[in-house]
Amino acid sequence: MITRIILALITGYVLTYAQNSDLNSKGIIAINNGDYVTGITYLEQAYNQNRTNQHIKHNLVNSYLKYASELIEKKQLNPAINYADKTFGMSGLPETARINLSRIYYNIAILLYQQKNYKTAEELLNKSEQMVHSQVPVLILQGQIAYYKQNLSGAENYWKKARQLDPSNAEISKLLARATKQNSTESKLSSMQSGEIFDIHYDRGSIGNEIFEIKQHLMECYRELGQEFGYYPPHPIIVILYNESEFRSTLNVRSQVTGLYDGKIRLPLNFKKYSLTDVKKTIRHEFTHAIVHDLAGNKCPTWLHEGLAVYSEKGSYNDNIQVVRSALKSNSAFSFQMLSHSQIWNRNDLAPLAYSQSYGVVRYMIQRWGMHVVCDLLLKIKSGQSFESVLSAITNSTITELDRDWKTFVK
Repeated sequence: MITRIILALITGYVLTYAQNSDLNSKGIIAINNGDYVTGITYLEQAYNQNRTNQHIKHNLVNSYLKYASELIEKKQLNPAINYADKTFGMSGLPETARINLSRIYYNIAILLYQQKNYKTAEELLNKSEQMVHSQVPVLILQGQIAYYKQNLSGAENYWKKARQLDPSNAEISKLLARATKQNSTESKLSSMQSGEIFDIHYDRGSIGNEIFEIKQHLMECYRELGQEFGYYPPHPIIVILYNESEFRSTLNVRSQVTGLYDGKIRLPLNFKKYSLTDVKKTIRHEFTHAIVHDLAGNKCPTWLHEGLAVYSEKGSYNDNIQVVRSALKSNSAFSFQMLSHSQIWNRNDLAPLAYSQSYGVVRYMIQRWGMHVVCDLLLKIKSGQSFESVLSAITNSTITELDRDWKTFVK
């Protein structure tokens, strides 16, 4: 998944004065003063009066592009698209303008992709391709969108084209290998919809009428957890239910893993090993991850992510807390820093304590401050602020005080 946004440098924004055009001069002055709306209005009037004047056209095109770029920086995407489209609709654009416009569409598409607004992102990427053909970043992003819409064959096609253009790009090879491996398994699965929210793909040989209970349970999770977090995902969520052997071989996960969320909810089905009740609990856990990811992006600490997911399972409080109390008594509890290391969560001997401890912290936070405060933390983390700074600003507690207080609460 693309985790960073790099806005391409837009060049060539040079406004020039044209002879005998008072409107053109007023437009340049306004734009140089930072008043784009007024400046563009003057330039549009000048251009409509004299469409053959290349100086005026040059100024208008560059003003559209420069203003669209600034609007992207401010995350004002709809107005940015509007001014980009004004440029797109003009004939005879010079090469520099076409390149800059292509980059603008791509930069907006990245932001929309991260918001899971795939439809509009695809439309903008198609426009980007019309301006400049066969761009590797555009093809990679088109593949990402196809992948997260469960169009794995489409993702493979985009990434094959990208690899042809950039054969040494290791990221493309990795993406392509993943899509090819998953497509060989997932193309055989049956599918059904649950409302407009869930797109369920399942191994028919591993499940019977239970699929209808799972479908109903997904909608219950959507309603209940949506109310709890104050957030209802507005985009479709892919749910993939494999037979257990293909779950492990396709995703290369260890035997203790009973579900995961990587932009899609994935679970193994083996009712001799995992009861329907277990499967429902895991679905609730992974759907919580989907909500937390939407609220906090990739910025949420692992322990908070997992603690919220365990809390949402509504499992046994005593079982988890007893594990934590034993660790506190033996002075073997993890620090927050340790809980941020992936190796803790990937070790079968350490993960149970990590999950239980994270649950204990989250339970304390919710009982002391309420879920609405935790959700506020998630939203502010997404903006780029550190968890420590957000915690202090919202609760007046430091991370050291949180570490002390949750332990007292558990004991």
